[in-house]
Amino acid sequence: MTRFLCHIIHAICFKLIRNCVGTAGFSLGEISALVFSGALTYEEGLHIIRVRAEAMQKACDEKAGAMVTVFLNPGSPLKLCIAAAINHCEVRHKIQNPCCKVANYLYPDCKVIAGNKEVIRPVRWEQTMYALYDRPTDVPFPRTIEAGPGRQLGAMLRMVSRGAFDGYSSIDV
Repeated sequence: MTRFLCHIIHAICFKLIRNCVGTAGFSLGEISALVFSGALTYEEGLHIIRVRAEAMQKACDEKAGAMVTVFLNPGSPLKLCIAAAINHCEVRHKIQNPCCKVANYLYPDCKVIAGNKEVIRPVRWEQTMYALYDRPTDVPFPRTIEAGPGRQLGAMLRMVSRGAFDGYSSIDV
């Protein structure tokens, strides 16, 4: 059965590749699209990926950081928020020259913010709280399943939102 399916998938993919008139990608997908289109050789693509990975590793070695995707409204005071995050790192965490900036413009109302872990951690917490509390009453909470030892997520959900906790279950691993 598997051999039969592989032949079908190969035939479909070959037809799609042969008839392809354009490719696109994001991040590593951009490089893959350029290789697929013939604009870069496979070896050139691998070289670009290696150089990119080494640069990212060097940045991580110099300063522990994180990234978060944020969804914005047209009037969102992003510059003010970034300035406040930098100030928070300087004052509360005593970090010299903290980093917080837009790393990627995904589309008009969506950006990736990168910086010190101390900057990004509160943003992730705010996103979690927003998802838990800013929900119309007729919209059900998603089913949440925690896999692994302990029930840390369940304990947190119980503290912050009874509605979210009601949809929670745990699987011990």
